[in-house]
Amino acid sequence: MSGVKNFNLTTDLPSLGGKVVCITGVKRASLSLTLAPRTAGLGSASVTALAKHNPAHIYFAGRNAKAASKLVTETKRVTPNVELTFLECDFTSLASVQAGLKGFKHSKLDILICNAGIMSQPLGTSKDGFEVHFAVNHLANALVIRTLLLRLLEAAQAPNADVRVVSLTSTGYMAHPAEGVRFDTIRSTQDTGLMGGWRRYGQSKIANIVYAAELARRHGQDGIYAVSVHPGVVNTTLVLDLGVAQKALVSIR
Repeated sequence: MSGVKNFNLTTDLPSLGGKVVCITGVKRASLSLTLAPRTAGLGSASVTALAKHNPAHIYFAGRNAKAASKLVTETKRVTPNVELTFLECDFTSLASVQAGLKGFKHSKLDILICNAGIMSQPLGTSKDGFEVHFAVNHLANALVIRTLLLRLLEAAQAPNADVRVVSLTSTGYMAHPAEGVRFDTIRSTQDTGLMGGWRRYGQSKIANIVYAAELARRHGQDGIYAVSVHPGVVNTTLVLDLGVAQKALVSIR
């Protein structure tokens, strides 16, 4: 989890001219009943920020078409020339993810940001029967990477290519079970009692780290730079919808 440095997105990010970008887990900002600043997520913020750097196209995946339409309108108000495509996906269903990705029409992909995720949710399973944190945070994002891998490899063939796969993880990975991932019970709610929600979340986040490392091991020589990053504690719905005690736990550095 090292590598922290000051980074100014406006001045330090070069032009993305000609590059195709895909971001998962995008929601539009929502209203808050508190006085805390509130955005729906890092995905929507990434769309609006990267759009200012002249990419050829931005694809973004989420499940709310109405919110996606508003995000497109808001982004184009600032950067009218950017091309945007919404990929409608329910990340609790692998079939839905596969169906949504059929809307990806480019032959190459330069930047993939796997941001979709949930945290400390009640007991539950995905539509495919997997523990819901593992399903959304790991399996669905891994399916996106696998499905778009040939496009990433295609982009890496270009002269001066700079292909990136960024998986958002968390220091919460440290709450994972002793086994790392409990594969023997992964097709269940994994009810482990007190603090179980955090163990289930940590399990999914260590899976993000391991998957990114393996992607780098297999395809680093092919020109794909794959990393997992902890974004820090940000006032998004992921954090602001937590209870008081859970927020305090998240804020511990």
